Amino acid sequence: MQAQNQRAIDSLEKILAHTTESANKINALLALSDEQVNVNLSASQTSAEQAYQIALETTDKKRQLTCCLQLARINYFMSDLNKAMQYAGNAKALAGDLNLDLELAQSLDAIGSIYYDIGNQAKSSESFFASLSIYEKLGNKDGIGGAFCRIGTLYLDQKDFDKAVEY
Repeated sequence: MQAQNQRAIDSLEKILAHTTESANKINALLALSDEQVNVNLSASQTSAEQAYQIALETTDKKRQLTCCLQLARINYFMSDLNKAMQYAGNAKALAGDLNLDLELAQSLDAIGSIYYDIGNQAKSSESFFASLSIYEKLGNKDGIGGAFCRIGTLYLDQKDFDKAVEY
């Protein structure tokens, strides 16, 4: 697995070395960040931040949104919940501005997870139910399943076992 991952990283680094177009560079940096996330979080963060800087310079809102979601995820994994919340909030605002429901639901999931980790179950629940509503509207079964799991976990924490089983 690690050898396959390293080959993918090497290939993406070669692509980056020969890419000049901003959109392609952002895509390659985000793909590189994704490959690095399980190997080296710091390198993953650096790649995502580079992609975000390029996206900001080009005013490409969709790619800014994708970068924000990735940076929220990485900072969450690194336990920097303040930064993770900033990026997730930015992603939510961009998704709303661009009318991108799937990305809005993903940003709400990120926000809900952060609230969960800091112990604010009310805000976590609000975010998870909002994302569930969007996933249901989209018919996104993976999103619905994930939202059910997160909501069930909230009910389990509250010792509401009937509701936990329901979700």
